[in-house]
Amino acid sequence: MEGCLLARLSLVAALSIAIPARHASAHGGQYNGPPPSGGSPPAAPAPPPPNRGPGDITPPHPGGPGIGGPGVRGPSAPPPTAPATGGPSAPAGPGPSRPSTPGPGGPAGPGPSAGPAAPARAGTTTPRGVELEVDRSTWELWWELHKEPYLRAAGRTRRNAAQTGSDEFYLGSTRNPPSLDLVGPTAHDVESVVLPALRRTLDATSHRDVVTAAMIAMAKTGCDHSTFRIFDQFTPRLADLDQEVRETAALAIGISGQRSMAQIALLADLARDDEAGRRLCRRAEVDDRTRSFAAYALGLLGEGPADAANRHRAAATLLALVEDRRLSSRNVKVAAIAALGLLGRPAGEGAAAAIGDVAAQGLGEYFLADLGRAEELVQAHCPPAIARILARDSEAAAHWRHQFTAVLEGRGGKRSAPIAQSCALALAAMCDPVDDENARDAGIVAVLLRTWQEHADVQTRNFAIMALGQIGGSATREQLLRELSHSRRSLELPWVALALGVHVNRRGAGVDADAGGALLVALRTNKNPSTRGALAIALGLCGHQVAAVELAGLLDECSDEALCGHLCIGLGLLGAPGTQGELRAVLERSLRRPELLRQAATALAAVGDRQAADLLLPRLQSDSNLARLAAIAQALGAIRDRRSLEPLARVLEDPEPTSLARAFAAAALGAIADPRELPWNTTLRGYVNYRAATETLWDGAAGILDIL
Repeated sequence: MEGCLLARLSLVAALSIAIPARHASAHGGQYNGPPPSGGSPPAAPAPPPPNRGPGDITPPHPGGPGIGGPGVRGPSAPPPTAPATGGPSAPAGPGPSRPSTPGPGGPAGPGPSAGPAAPARAGTTTPRGVELEVDRSTWELWWELHKEPYLRAAGRTRRNAAQTGSDEFYLGSTRNPPSLDLVGPTAHDVESVVLPALRRTLDATSHRDVVTAAMIAMAKTGCDHSTFRIFDQFTPRLADLDQEVRETAALAIGISGQRSMAQIALLADLARDDEAGRRLCRRAEVDDRTRSFAAYALGLLGEGPADAANRHRAAATLLALVEDRRLSSRNVKVAAIAALGLLGRPAGEGAAAAIGDVAAQGLGEYFLADLGRAEELVQAHCPPAIARILARDSEAAAHWRHQFTAVLEGRGGKRSAPIAQSCALALAAMCDPVDDENARDAGIVAVLLRTWQEHADVQTRNFAIMALGQIGGSATREQLLRELSHSRRSLELPWVALALGVHVNRRGAGVDADAGGALLVALRTNKNPSTRGALAIALGLCGHQVAAVELAGLLDECSDEALCGHLCIGLGLLGAPGTQGELRAVLERSLRRPELLRQAATALAAVGDRQAADLLLPRLQSDSNLARLAAIAQALGAIRDRRSLEPLARVLEDPEPTSLARAFAAAALGAIADPRELPWNTTLRGYVNYRAATETLWDGAAGILDIL
């Protein structure tokens, strides 16, 4: 998928905390996480080969081709040194591990230090030596994928007194927390500024980065202009000679959220690679990357208030792909499974709910089928999807809770690490809060606790402790507090802290002084920067205002860039009085440190400081550094101040800035104009097993989880 430059560029910056830079951007923006393998960029740019061989994202599929095809590449930047099958040739953002371990992870350039050092495992020879694989089990990666609901919720609590269109609505210190001093975009802004600028750009350029960024941005608005339909801007580009443009066009249809039968039918034709789909692409066959993104797009259109007929068409197409034993492409199968999970379970018991039951049964049969060890990476995506589809109180849900628990206990037959990880993720979504030993799911919570303490796979343990935080309940809270007091290892304590923070945040029943106090004591007694970063975020999730002074003091004396960023996020989540000044000072002194800039701006967005946009906008046009442009675009999108729209539109249409700067301007426009409360792929990022990754799911640059 060579396309959504800017969508990914923002996300890449997000995890630049830890992994030094691999150049990557595509599909209109960039992602928050480090790529799966490490490495330095080559000395000079080189175009991606037309077909890439299997990489280290997934093992080679024994059934033949199916993951081939050009990969997503980004804004005229060097491709990664060890491209994955169909993977990106654009820079991926540095991820959560210390830069002392080289590895791809984002745009080149200095990035902040981060969490635990990434252990060197297999090495790959590159023009610059041996690249070391980075650790993908870090808490930083989990947080970057799951943070949006928590950050946006913190902002919502401060927006209760905001009046759209007014510059004089900050209500002062008499309200706690203060309302956001921001003015969001209006429908008139989208009609008069955003959509016209994006269309003129699409008509005037063929530059891949700009075109794909503009398509994703236009799709995010979700609405037609009075003089044109956005759907009509995407469909002709399904036949583009550029692979990245084709797959981006398919995905944009799904992101737009326009749920007509015409859109559903078109995407189904592409996903199935049937005659109609081939005519749309004007090719002998629909390539696997375009098929994969068409499948994800079907799930996006089926998510939310889709009618029964549309849901049935989408579910039938996706389930047929899962059940097709002749289909050898892991990318397409994983996309179909994950997209079925996006369909979820609609309210009520009518035809739409029945469709979900059929989909869950089909997924279950595929999950239990003995297809060999190599197929388990694909089958691993079934448990989280099943959990999304089934009602918790149904007989089928009870059956699958038993099945998934058996896997974690070693009684489930399938024992590969991805299967176990996915079972822990599924149980987090299928269990009710546990308040005492008599609760329905008390036994499952006990199994998850033993999994955290004893399981051989590190990521399964980490997912199990996070599941306890997500399940909630007073009994679970007590267990998390005990684990916090007993955890001593720097690789364990961050996960327990985050689980406790998520638990308290989930309750939403006021401040938990005991939990906040325990986290604050841990912050004072632990010196590891990565552990402290997790504790700072956990304190923010808990809303423990007493910690604000301590976090601000640590920020003043902090020399570790990754820790500084996490302290900013903790302060942003707390939103304490005086926080804006502290965060603005960090922002102003971090203009040459992209990751810290992004974190500080994200925190300022949560507390509602519109002055941050005034500081960042001039940099977008004048800067040429990939990492900084990614950070600035993501920051402007997080702040979402309508006053940024016209300046961004001018950058987009100005021929003087680099194509990269124009593409990032498009990404920021799309983020600001997006009417959704949360980014479009938040649901998927919340339940999918990102560790069982295929290239079109997640690789740090070119997957669906990578796109902002």
